[in-house]
Amino acid sequence: MVAPNGSRPELDPVKSSQLRDEGIAVVDAHAHETWKWAAYEAVLRTARAHPRFIIDKVWLYMPDDVYTHNKKAMGPVMIEAAKRGWIQSEGNYTPTAQVKSHRSPRTIWLSQIHGQENIFPYNFCPHVDTEYVSMCCGTGDYYGACAGCWDQTGWDLKCIECDKIAYKNVEAPDP
Repeated sequence: MVAPNGSRPELDPVKSSQLRDEGIAVVDAHAHETWKWAAYEAVLRTARAHPRFIIDKVWLYMPDDVYTHNKKAMGPVMIEAAKRGWIQSEGNYTPTAQVKSHRSPRTIWLSQIHGQENIFPYNFCPHVDTEYVSMCCGTGDYYGACAGCWDQTGWDLKCIECDKIAYKNVEAPDP
C-alpha cells in the first residue's frame, strides 16, 4: 500500500537547521532579561560545582523568583555558555528527569571551569567596557554582575586580581 501524499514527514536537513536556528533566536529574544541573567548565573554555579552534568542540574540552581514564559529559553543560554568556553558538549546524551519531557535525551555537558571560584569574564556583563578594564589592574577578569543587569540585586562587578569594583550603582533598566 502506498502512503497518501502528505503522510510522510518532510525531510530537509538544511531547512530543518534553519528552522531550529530561527526557533532558538525567537525564544531567546522573548525571554525575560532578569531570567536570562539568573540562568547564566545558574550555568556558572553548576559548571563550577559539577565536572559533568545535564540541564536538569542547572534548573536546580535557578532561583524561584524569576520567570520567563518559555523554559526552552535555557537552550540559548547553554549555547552561549558553550561559546564563552564555560562548558562543552561531551557528545553523549542521557534521559532527562523532567516529567513534561517524557525522558527525552539531553546533552551531557563537561565543565571547563569546574572548581574555579569567582570566575566571571568581564564581557559577561554588557555594561563593562574595555576602557574601564584597563583602568583597573588590567586583568580583564571580573565576577558578579552589575546592578543594571541584575535588576535590584545590587551585585557589582569586581576585579578578581585587585578586588576593585568595576561598576557600582548602575541604575537598573526600566521594566
